[in-house]
Amino acid sequence: MYLAPRTAGIHKVSSLIPAEVAVLITTVISNGIQWLHRLGGAQIGDAVVIVGAGPQALGCVAAARESGVSQVMVLGLSVDRERLELAREMGATRTVNVEVEDPLEVVREATAGRMADVVVEVSGSPAGVVLAPELVRKQGVVVLGGLTGTNTLTSLAMDRVVLNEVRLQGAFSKGIEAIRAAVAGPSGTQRQTARHTATPTTDQSATVVRQSTQSSSAPT
Repeated sequence: MYLAPRTAGIHKVSSLIPAEVAVLITTVISNGIQWLHRLGGAQIGDAVVIVGAGPQALGCVAAARESGVSQVMVLGLSVDRERLELAREMGATRTVNVEVEDPLEVVREATAGRMADVVVEVSGSPAGVVLAPELVRKQGVVVLGGLTGTNTLTSLAMDRVVLNEVRLQGAFSKGIEAIRAAVAGPSGTQRQTARHTATPTTDQSATVVRQSTQSSSAPT
């Protein structure tokens, strides 16, 4: 194994954590913390929508439920049935098959018309990227973590983004603080009154492992 100087990070984890779970904690789970909290600014009581149902989405679910947000809605396709069930097991308050239900109506009803405070798009689908700004409230945040391909051009309704003062935030990876929070777990992280740092449990990380080798699907 080669570790590049000044670029590779080594993080000590408990010997009680299986290696396959530790890998997910320092990658998928820490991404969820970084994207939802450090970039999206999710706070206690917020309504969160996650567009996509793959491992990255499940990592965001774990981060969201450990942080005290009031609602976590996960969007997927018919082929994501098992993943949507896992999302519910991990604490999602609502899952939506976008091929059966209208996600706009679901989010609107769940939030009494206010829409979501934070939307995290991790589907990797241009359709998911287009949908995400429609799901967020005025002055809300849309975190774009899904890659659609370097040659893919996606058109957005920018007037809505501008008029509603929506913040679009790109997300590629995680920072050292998000990794430390993921490694620390609930007992090792100090929680703040107005904003929590998510620290998913080992059981939640193990659940993500069950999906980590499957290709993620995207809303259409």
